[in-house]
Amino acid sequence: MTACNGATVGTPTYGPNGGGLNNFVPFPSTNLWNTNISGAAIDPNSATLMTQVGSATKLHPLFGQYASDGGIPYTVVDSSTTPLVGINVIDYATESEDVVAPYPGGDYVAIEGDPTDCAGWPDTYIGDNHTLVLDRHTCWIYETFQTNRCNGLYDADEEAIWDLQNGEYRPYGWTSTDAGGLSVMAGLMKYDEAASGFIGHAVRYTMQDTKNDANNGYFVEPASHAAGGNYSAPTVEGMRLRLHSSFNTSGYSAINKTILTALQQYGMIMADGGGYLFIQGATDPRWNDSDLGNLDGIPASDFDVIATTPTYPGWDSV
Repeated sequence: MTACNGATVGTPTYGPNGGGLNNFVPFPSTNLWNTNISGAAIDPNSATLMTQVGSATKLHPLFGQYASDGGIPYTVVDSSTTPLVGINVIDYATESEDVVAPYPGGDYVAIEGDPTDCAGWPDTYIGDNHTLVLDRHTCWIYETFQTNRCNGLYDADEEAIWDLQNGEYRPYGWTSTDAGGLSVMAGLMKYDEAASGFIGHAVRYTMQDTKNDANNGYFVEPASHAAGGNYSAPTVEGMRLRLHSSFNTSGYSAINKTILTALQQYGMIMADGGGYLFIQGATDPRWNDSDLGNLDGIPASDFDVIATTPTYPGWDSV
């Protein structure tokens, strides 16, 4: 892992993400996001769970060249030169850090979906509207959800701060800008790492439903929060899937092979509600959407569930 100061501050554009990371990987190598699980035990319930996920469920990359592809952008800043502004957190203030943040004025900060400034002001939902602002000076990242910006002011429904040099987690029961209480940045695929030939971390994925109970469902490590919506759903927040080692990657491009190898070595972690088996990356104009489309359609049956901590279905959210 290189120092966070290796991250470069970019130009004020939506992409390529307002800066580069120069191979910096969020969190230490001991963090569960960055743990190689190619030899990890398969959960004894795996076959049943993946059957319940369904043969019709296919892998889908929800990211690409353009904001409309569904990816989540990030912005790199330097708080030693960037003025701090307040963020008004609305719905989940009790599970958010109460801070000012190095969010530049104007429309510098890239917002998921690239909404028009003031379009949802002050608190109208027009999309998940994540922001990820990495401060290379402190090596902290500020993540917000349902972000609305107007004339340099920011509102958000939830905000979480992560110290990227430490392997920290949210308090149990706390959400984050992901339903699983996880860092969004930690699980995003970035173009530079895919192009380098190695992705050394798990990838975030979503499912439309997660297993529910009377207390809002279940979660397993590394998640800290549950968001159950269906009593019969097989998946829980934090559940890790691994692509079969026997999966043949020979017919794919070099970048897609890198992504598939990461899914075999590091797997993907259930992080949020959304489409079935949607995997997420950072928006970047250097992605080739047509090529990424070749990943579309790998069936759920090509994945196993890795043994969970605690044993599946995990901790009740209470």
